[in-house]
Amino acid sequence: MKPVEIAARTLPEPVKRVLRPFARVLGWIRTTHATAPDIASELRRITREECVQKTVIAQKKNGPRILILNMRGDGYLLGLEIPLAHRLQMEGAQVSFLACHDLPQCNNRSIDSPTPPSICRDCSDASARLVNAGRMPLHSIADFVEHDVYYQAMKGTSALTAEECFRFEYRGIPVGRSCEVSVARYLCRDAMAEDDLAVKTWRQYVAGGIVLAEAYYRLFDLERPDIIFLCNGDFFWYSIAFEVATRLGVRAVTYESSFRPGECGFGRAWVFCNRGRVSRIDFSEPWKEWKNVELTADENVQLDDSLRAMRKGSMYHPNPIEDRQAVLSQLGLDSRIPIIPLFTNLTWDAAAVGRRTAFRSLREWVEDTVRYASGKPYQLVVRPHPAETMTFEGNRSREAVGHLLKEAFPVLPANVRIVQPHSRISSYTLLEMAPAAIVYTSTLGLEATIQGKPAVIAGGAHYANKGFGYAPGTRAEFFELMDHILELAKPSHEQTELARRYAYLSMFRVNIPLQLFETSSQFQISRFTIDSLDDLMPGRNPYLDLVVEGILKDKSIVLPRELSRRLMSHIVGTRHTILEHQ
Repeated sequence: MKPVEIAARTLPEPVKRVLRPFARVLGWIRTTHATAPDIASELRRITREECVQKTVIAQKKNGPRILILNMRGDGYLLGLEIPLAHRLQMEGAQVSFLACHDLPQCNNRSIDSPTPPSICRDCSDASARLVNAGRMPLHSIADFVEHDVYYQAMKGTSALTAEECFRFEYRGIPVGRSCEVSVARYLCRDAMAEDDLAVKTWRQYVAGGIVLAEAYYRLFDLERPDIIFLCNGDFFWYSIAFEVATRLGVRAVTYESSFRPGECGFGRAWVFCNRGRVSRIDFSEPWKEWKNVELTADENVQLDDSLRAMRKGSMYHPNPIEDRQAVLSQLGLDSRIPIIPLFTNLTWDAAAVGRRTAFRSLREWVEDTVRYASGKPYQLVVRPHPAETMTFEGNRSREAVGHLLKEAFPVLPANVRIVQPHSRISSYTLLEMAPAAIVYTSTLGLEATIQGKPAVIAGGAHYANKGFGYAPGTRAEFFELMDHILELAKPSHEQTELARRYAYLSMFRVNIPLQLFETSSQFQISRFTIDSLDDLMPGRNPYLDLVVEGILKDKSIVLPRELSRRLMSHIVGTRHTILEHQ
């Protein structure tokens, strides 16, 4: 390899992207871009040079057996999983993949669009094509269940109500509860309803859950994995696998695509969780390590910059209304009466579904809070999530908090206002105007504490019970706080500092900047950033090294400070490089 090529490999990826147009002048190797149909051929190209890998594997055969679940035929996720599998094999692990096959219902389907008859075959074929191109062994759910299991599952759930589906258990696995997030996501509304569509959907998902549980038990018995690696942890394919693995003593490592504040693009950062569901954003273990560690001056600046950027606009409202007088005027508020904002999530968002603590659901919480606030000496402003008006992955909300409140209250209490989801009124301005805030699981509760405002957290938010904020465990405790919300003590300096440390942990430390591919659009791989398996060797990518060590050694996968500093210096250097080439 030429010296200039070696030097190019050591550059951070953002710098490479800026310099790539000058690749021919610099003498870099040209990397073929992969459009969607080319991903398989690109994987074959990358994995064709197997000499080094085979040598390493020949020396190490005592590693753990790792099963990677990819149940969505998702090239975006396989773009991470397949290279990671090769690196794990370099460390001696024995890795195989599992794909889905022909379930009664799943989250690859959308209630808003027709389901192609070939969806299951297309999905399983996509998984097989990419995993085979990546030269990895692949199992299918169909290999581990008899056809009669499908029939019995459908028959056994055909008369269940939605509530009975929710409480349904099979072979010791809470199949019903494991399906709740998927049912809500499919319906694009609260899952706990008894109308015909909800009941039909529940039955199909629970029947699919039975098939999955049966397949997982048999697969785990035959393959004896030491570790399963899976995305998310809450969608029913993965939630049931997590439950079966936990019951059998198999360690589960979950992961999800994420974003680092101030950076754009999909596939650039990932968050991982050992022995937990990353979808629950449970940072309890790394929090034990970092909660007593003061932020450095650079880290404080980085956090403040990110919080300011979030305030200035989002994908929902890039130009928010921040003028206080305009907010008062548009909502018909009296500036002399205290304002208490209530920030909701989507009723079907995975960040809220199943996060019940004091209330059975987000809907119950909103309606009961509005009812309780009637006649109180403050103005309650309900701020629904702006995503109620957006389409994401083919899904559009079929339930709006404002509509639910209109059904429950033909005439709203005089001291209650509802912000329309399409309104550009800034949530941050509402927060600034208020003495306190109420949230379900919204991160605005965390930001309220950072701003020195008391926050009442009514749902199972990931930052609840971390040493700051009010997290009532019962309805009585919640309404006791509501009675005194205007007199709640502001967070102390120590609590504010804890909130800042937790925010930094959740925004930067657990988001690992591991970029193995670039995307041309949302979840669409355009090219891989690795040229061969050599790029996956130990020592080539410190972030990949960190992830692999965490998986194999059962350690929290969190950026150590030295890597955080290195990353910050790369970002600064990239900004300078970009300016020089503009």
